[in-house]
Amino acid sequence: MKRLKKLIDSKTLFTGSYSDAEQHHDINIIRYDEDGLHYRYGIFDNENPSYLAWEEPNLYVLHELDEEVKLSTYSYFKGPISIFKSNEASIKGVGACHMHTNPDMPYIFVSCYGSGHIHVYSKKDKAFINTFTPADEHKEVARAHGSIITNSGKWLLTVDLGRDYIRVFNMDKITEVPFVEHSKFSLPQGSGPRQVILSKEDRYIYCMNELNNSIMILSFDNATGEITELVDTIQASEQDVNAVGTSILTKDHSILIVPNRGPNTLSLFKVKDEKCTKIDEIDCMGDWPRLIAFSKNEKEVFVANQKSGQLSVFNLQRTGKSILKYIDSIPIPLISYVEEIIE
Repeated sequence: MKRLKKLIDSKTLFTGSYSDAEQHHDINIIRYDEDGLHYRYGIFDNENPSYLAWEEPNLYVLHELDEEVKLSTYSYFKGPISIFKSNEASIKGVGACHMHTNPDMPYIFVSCYGSGHIHVYSKKDKAFINTFTPADEHKEVARAHGSIITNSGKWLLTVDLGRDYIRVFNMDKITEVPFVEHSKFSLPQGSGPRQVILSKEDRYIYCMNELNNSIMILSFDNATGEITELVDTIQASEQDVNAVGTSILTKDHSILIVPNRGPNTLSLFKVKDEKCTKIDEIDCMGDWPRLIAFSKNEKEVFVANQKSGQLSVFNLQRTGKSILKYIDSIPIPLISYVEEIIE
């Protein structure tokens, strides 16, 4: 813990975990300070809280369930610590695995891996208000897996891992019924897009593909909302057997870090517009790195190693050959999500 103590500032983290393991908290509050790591609080949710989003004082919790889509709101207060469920909304769907929002956005966009739905949740109404349902006339099952709003705020981009699509929706028409896509782009068959990340000016899309172990760089026309070209494809890992996890890009859009759930590694890339150059691949210090996240100041990278049940912590160094330095690991059974909160 001494290594950890020297490198971190005071931080508070929320983590989410799958509910399959016995006798463990599904949602944890973890504290870093000058004395190291402290477990502060935990609750038994018992409904697979696989994805979280923090907007003070609310913690939005997405439950990955087989019978419905459920989004819960917990209210969190720090002095003394208390956390309680203040709202719950549900809608049809299967396997809700991802949500996207930010404090300035009135909506939360939920992606359903099991049913392919994309749901729109209104923070003001505290309810789901719209749904995109994929067409049935396709030989492959729709597998919605992630979404992001362009930096311009004009477009919502979503991925369909099952049908190899990137869909584009007009943000001005998010509440219109029926909820229909503005455009879509077909990736090579078997790509399995899991997540998209945008360049600074929305000119390029970095698409993380789970099934073919690749990162695709695509051109995007922000004026028309059209993906115009597949510019380049690079391998995420040197290992053939791999399933890319949820990746992160620094705020200055210069460093991309990709977790590899086959070889249990982290791949590091230098990024500039359409250029993505691999600089290193290192051990993630655990098994099955499902998701990684920056601390708010980007001094640390937190890795949710799901199968080994641990949160691995790295220091992000912007100079030298290896820019990630392993610090320590924290036991958290079946961890699926981590996010730093600002208290």
